Amino acid sequence: MAYTEEQIETIKTKILSALEEVIDPELGIDIV
Repeated sequence: MAYTEEQIETIKTKILSALEEVIDPELGIDIV
């Protein structure tokens, strides 16, 4: 499956946001 650059950026943003929500409360790590 091929993605456009815009779709890739959207997916990355969603993944990073989800990871931050999971990781921050448990470990207090700030992901920049």
